[in-house]
Amino acid sequence: MNTLEEKRRDAFKILKHSLQQIANIAIIVGVVFAFIQVGDYRSRTSADIALKFGEYLDDSPYLNISDALDTEDKTKKVFQPEGPFSVGEIDRYLGTFETLGNLYKRKLIDCETFRVNFAYYIQKAFSNEELRSYINDVDGKGEKWWPNLIFLGDALVYEKNIDCK
Repeated sequence: MNTLEEKRRDAFKILKHSLQQIANIAIIVGVVFAFIQVGDYRSRTSADIALKFGEYLDDSPYLNISDALDTEDKTKKVFQPEGPFSVGEIDRYLGTFETLGNLYKRKLIDCETFRVNFAYYIQKAFSNEELRSYINDVDGKGEKWWPNLIFLGDALVYEKNIDCK
């Protein structure tokens, strides 16, 4: 009878060990699945942000500003009275990119989505001499008004400090 009990004990140990291994595998699969879900969520969030800001920029008056900047004439005036736009309109337009720069730095919008959807707008803003001078202006304390926009200009126009790999 001892041998039968020993065989049962051995079988129980093997079964217990097998169940522990199955539980460990289930935990690993669950963790991998969770990471995949987080990655999908971030991709969806990035796409949602790009779509919402894209819609915003495709509406008046921002579309008008984008169209005005879509020229090879780097000296084209954009500010009133020589140009068609008020300081407030330009501030709101640039403020959009300031916000996007903050979202990009916080990794809420991924690099490739950002580059595909917004690089052209930023490149056009930086290629206009009047607007670039305004962007690079400083306040009374010597601080830049548009630090996130300048970051984006460095990354997307001057191709510094950005790597979408």
